Amino acid sequence: MTLDATLQEIDQLCSEPHYDSFENVNRPVYDRIMDVYQQLRDSSGPVSMDLLESFSLIVLRFFDMLDRRVLGGTSVVASICASGTVAGRNYSFHHDIDALLRTSSLQTAPVHNWQETWKETRHRQSNTLKSYLEEPELFLTQISTEKDRSEAVAMMQFAATGLAGVEDTEDLPLWFIPPYQVQLGKHIADGSFGAVYEGEWLDTDVVVKQVLLASSDENGEQFRHEADLWFSLNHPNLIKLYGACHQGRPFFVCEPASRGTLASYLKDKDRRLIWFAISDVALGLQHLHDHGIIHGDLKGNNILVCDSSEGISTAKLADFGLSIATNQVGTPANDEYDTLGAFRWKAPECLLGGRPTFASDIYSLGMCIVEAITGQYPWGDTLPDSVVVRNVIENKSLPSLTRMCRYEPHCRIPIGAVINCALNLTAKTKS
Repeated sequence: MTLDATLQEIDQLCSEPHYDSFENVNRPVYDRIMDVYQQLRDSSGPVSMDLLESFSLIVLRFFDMLDRRVLGGTSVVASICASGTVAGRNYSFHHDIDALLRTSSLQTAPVHNWQETWKETRHRQSNTLKSYLEEPELFLTQISTEKDRSEAVAMMQFAATGLAGVEDTEDLPLWFIPPYQVQLGKHIADGSFGAVYEGEWLDTDVVVKQVLLASSDENGEQFRHEADLWFSLNHPNLIKLYGACHQGRPFFVCEPASRGTLASYLKDKDRRLIWFAISDVALGLQHLHDHGIIHGDLKGNNILVCDSSEGISTAKLADFGLSIATNQVGTPANDEYDTLGAFRWKAPECLLGGRPTFASDIYSLGMCIVEAITGQYPWGDTLPDSVVVRNVIENKSLPSLTRMCRYEPHCRIPIGAVINCALNLTAKTKS
């Protein structure tokens, strides 16, 4: 898309009904961008590439912000609660344009005197929000469904936190993130649990998991329980939960895995690094077990690799305990693991219909180790699931990790022994 076309799209987005409530903070940014564009286009001399690139980057970032899908409803309450967040995002664009003007020969037209207007707009937004919070029933009656009202109440409670002159409200969960703070990006995957997206939360890159609640959890109590549980777990080998929203369409916001799945990360890596990563995974599983939590769905694509701020790659467990997800038949799958099925990682007793246990987690971890070391799916990718199940249950065909993958659950080694084995092999294996 050309720069001209992008600017036209921005103009249209600023005028869309969904953005009506935010036009007084979006439009001034657009007007300033257009003034700079006119100056660049009308310039009699050559325009430096650095200046043009800096300007284009501001335009593309602003377009991306407007074009991204924002979670949450479109009620008047949602718009008022979101207004401060939108204004805050635009504050950074104003400063970027200021920097562009300072470091170039561009003229400073009246349209660039934005500070006072911005302050007045924020003052009006704050007063409007305060009036909503002081008499919420006047505005909640305008919302037709109970589900939307519950979402609006939660957002108003969040907005009231720390606002001077507003009486204390019912406490929200510590992990609560209002939908308007989250912007969805690229769609990553679908599954029986819902959908996964790349996203942005307060200028932080995140992964957003929108959840389809099970029919038995219509009021979201199980979702809240899972969020409480996940948020309380703070371990370097577990994917971190930044927060969640239990209203409207529930979602989790968690850290992204910049290095992808463990299996893909370990391709062509030396054995020492492989065993070091396996010890990471085992430490994460031990933390879950120490807190009485069974993972229940250990497989290759639930072990991810993230980079720390120091640039160190760390293996982490994901998708533990998400029992709030539905188990709908026929949900579209766009993942090789979904296509193959999770049978290849499941313990025999689970294939027979038994509930997951600590011991079945050990078996599944063993299958993940087989996958990490061989670089192939357990039992290969040519055998049908039915043959895999028959081989495991009837023929008792088991992988080479016999101490972890014994047929009888009580014969499998505990997670502490797995960690010791992995650390010993890490120390003994040469790079």
